[in-house]
Amino acid sequence: MLWRSSLCLKISVLCIVVCAFIWRYPRKRSQRKLKCWEDVTKQASLSCRPVCPNDSFGLPGMSDCHPSLSCEDIRNDVRVLGHLASGTVKNVYLAKWKKHTVVLSNLTDARLQPDFRHNLHMHQLLGHADYTVQYMGSCDNTLVTEYFPLGS
Repeated sequence: MLWRSSLCLKISVLCIVVCAFIWRYPRKRSQRKLKCWEDVTKQASLSCRPVCPNDSFGLPGMSDCHPSLSCEDIRNDVRVLGHLASGTVKNVYLAKWKKHTVVLSNLTDARLQPDFRHNLHMHQLLGHADYTVQYMGSCDNTLVTEYFPLGS
């Protein structure tokens, strides 16, 4: 009889451990790491975005990472608002993706594609470094990055 109560106790403890793990696991996954900074361009004291792996991005106000934008995403979801600048290699436009202001860059001359591709590769390589704009996606001769109002 003693072995029966011991077995019941072990099974009960095992059930409690499994239930605790199941309850805790989804909560841990939803607790993403955020990167926050003082935003001098807005009256808000802090702006935060999720910290994401290189094949995704997170913008201020987003709670989760989003996969890098595909050609279809860029064609369907990115709206050009106005022209920001022109250079030898690319034209730069202010754009909207969902509710976020972003930058869309288009290659100006097909002969300059190696330089444009190098720029694109560097964005992908650097990922989400603190000293570069965040790569959001690309398609053919178009690059989408985050927008910094005081940046150049």
